[in-house]
Amino acid sequence: MRKILLWAITASLTFSGVALANNRSNRSEARHHRHVRVIKLFASTVQLKQLDLGDSGFSLGDEIVLADDVFTSKGGAKVGLDAGVCTVVRVDNATTATGTLQCPVTLSLQGGQLFTVGLVQLANGALSGTQVVAVSGGTGRYRAADGEMAIQFLSPTEANYTITLAR
Repeated sequence: MRKILLWAITASLTFSGVALANNRSNRSEARHHRHVRVIKLFASTVQLKQLDLGDSGFSLGDEIVLADDVFTSKGGAKVGLDAGVCTVVRVDNATTATGTLQCPVTLSLQGGQLFTVGLVQLANGALSGTQVVAVSGGTGRYRAADGEMAIQFLSPTEANYTITLAR
């Protein structure tokens, strides 16, 4: 009886290992067969309002409401717009307006919308460098959107977007 139980456990572990390896292999193959779509855009701010909602000065709960026109490139054709509200969720230094914002932003492009969300770092009251947020959904042709958007801040009112979507 003990030998049968030991054999059953060994067989079970062996088959589980094979199934797990096959499952990992299938997932890996599926990942390699997924198509990746990269969309490069340029955004120019048309409206921006900072709302001092918490304590006076840079503080938790303050908001930045924004709207951008979106183009194929700087000087290129307009292809849509984006809009969002960023909320201060962490204050590292109130005096220098340095901290973390949580920013859900929706891009409206021809054929549908993309929804992005992420934490971005504000230093000395400005967004700078390249920061990456998640693409967490969409509508229309972007209904199954899954990926990320790298935002390269060029100035206080201009940014390059590189959107990478997996399909």
